[in-house]
Amino acid sequence: MRLTAEPAQTICDDTGQTYVVDAHLDVRGLICPAPALESLKATMALRPGQVLEIVGDWVESKFEVPAAILRPGFSILAILEDEESDLWKIYVRRDH
Repeated sequence: MRLTAEPAQTICDDTGQTYVVDAHLDVRGLICPAPALESLKATMALRPGQVLEIVGDWVESKFEVPAAILRPGFSILAILEDEESDLWKIYVRRDH
């Protein structure tokens, strides 16, 4: 899938349900542990039901960010990777 760093308006999960993206966090150019720490701070600012899009390009962070943000009260809706670059996007939702 070809990705861009532009913020998405909506995201579709694996079941086909569509969610509005409420916030965007760009951690491109940062190396670990900064993307995970910034993502953790950003998820804490979400209100119940809100969705955060995280975009990055540090390969290891696409594994470390989900581990940092997945905790009770949060769901990862999708993890998208670009086949032609190191760009990735992670969508997390604060549950009700």
